[in-house]
Amino acid sequence: MCRMALEEESLSLRNWLGQLNARNELARVARTVRLDRCEWAAIVQNLDGSRAVWIERAAGHRVPLVAGICSRRDWLALAIGVEPSMLLERITSASEPMPAEIVPRKEAPVKQVTRRGDIDLARFFPIPRHVLKKDGYPWITAGVVVYRDPFTGCPWWFLTPLQVVGPRRLRPAGVCARKGVPFRDGMGELQDTPAAVVIGLHPALLTAAQIPGPAAGNPVERAGGWVGRSIEMVCCDDSELLVPARAEIVCEGRWRTGASTEGVPEIDIQTITHRARPIFQTILPGSGEARLIAGILREADLLNHLRRVVPRVAAVHGPDVGTGRHHVVVVLKEIRPGDADRVMSAALTFSPEIRGVVVVEDAADRLDSPQVGWAIPAERWHGNEEDRSAVAAFGLCVRMEEWVGHRFVMPEEALSTMGIGF
Repeated sequence: MCRMALEEESLSLRNWLGQLNARNELARVARTVRLDRCEWAAIVQNLDGSRAVWIERAAGHRVPLVAGICSRRDWLALAIGVEPSMLLERITSASEPMPAEIVPRKEAPVKQVTRRGDIDLARFFPIPRHVLKKDGYPWITAGVVVYRDPFTGCPWWFLTPLQVVGPRRLRPAGVCARKGVPFRDGMGELQDTPAAVVIGLHPALLTAAQIPGPAAGNPVERAGGWVGRSIEMVCCDDSELLVPARAEIVCEGRWRTGASTEGVPEIDIQTITHRARPIFQTILPGSGEARLIAGILREADLLNHLRRVVPRVAAVHGPDVGTGRHHVVVVLKEIRPGDADRVMSAALTFSPEIRGVVVVEDAADRLDSPQVGWAIPAERWHGNEEDRSAVAAFGLCVRMEEWVGHRFVMPEEALSTMGIGF
């Protein structure tokens, strides 16, 4: 399968790709695909939510490109090892974190090849562009930045887009500031401190990298607790930072002040280690994968918050229609007078990004956007007039009965002209 050696018992990207391939949910693109005209993005977008994409030959590179590996909830549930209906319960549960296992350098696949000196990220790896402008920079969108907080010494992990602004320079996107990263006001104490960028990770580790800050616990240990096994870690070559031993690529460097913009933090890459035949992973912005990885932890936090207000909350879902963050569907086991009002008020005050809330009674298996959308025009209000006016002020309270949603499926014949094999 795409000349890829599978790892049956490891928590790695290759293991996950092997599972998708066994389920016939990995599409292989055999022809050469250009990365500078968003041709790769069109392929990934057309298959978003149905199959992950393996681009075997990216123009000008021998390293394959993969995308869309976690664009569905049932895929993430499979990766973690639970039923889809129990995904949020596993993430929100107070399961004990699983300590990482430190392995020797010689046993870490990510240490098979070491590059130093003449570093050129865009020449080594198929880093795609995400805009059609001639001056558009390549972006690493599946890179997890690892470093230690200079004030507390705690490890930081965060998944953020990284702009390739030079052969060896990476600039994190502004989203870092919203997650509490301490360089939001400038470099400060970070100047010249070690950092690493990890590429090619299992979906559980990508999801755990969204945990905002050290106060929430070590994301590696949290991910290990989700899957019930220790994650193998290895020490970096140029620092004491720990990175996943079964990642595909690790770029080691130091924080510097950006040369083009005063005070903007950048990572100056000095050493690259990777597997003998690495796989480059990317995430298409706006895709189901981007929405799911960014939103699943937000849903878990919201679920815990709402259960403190109304214990009968059964599930929470951020539908695609609201990009996974602006609209919320809340399932109540039983809607009692005033419940919908309290739930909607709590949800809308939980985050300024939430703009609409729909409360559904006892329909945990009907959280997909089409079915909720079909039910809203025919919703029927229950309760007294005061309760109705309070609910209407915040959103909709829907009782779904016999509504059946419709799902558009692109036929495989329509994709045959794109050189995609299944």
